[in-house]
Amino acid sequence: MAGQVIWITGLSGAGKTTLAEQLDVCLQKLGLQVILLDGDMLRNLFWDADPKSESYTRQERIKLALKYSHLCKTLSAQGFDIIIATISMFNEAKISLIILKYTSRYR
Repeated sequence: MAGQVIWITGLSGAGKTTLAEQLDVCLQKLGLQVILLDGDMLRNLFWDADPKSESYTRQERIKLALKYSHLCKTLSAQGFDIIIATISMFNEAKISLIILKYTSRYR
């Protein structure tokens, strides 16, 4: 059975990671197999632009969102519940469509 994906978005400093960590603890207490993915960790893992550059273009951010979606889909297909917390820089509807396209279950 596929796991669930819980995608937490918001602006920098909004408390996404704090919320995700608290949710992770709660779900694990319920016996769920949860994987927590944080945007800072994911960006370091997937970002393939010049490491000296501190800015991200719109295209680079969308490309990262697609990679995150692929990762979530792969892990949830293996039965893990995923909590992912990332910055949302664009129209929520557009990002949601990207996520829905690549993730089997979105909440």
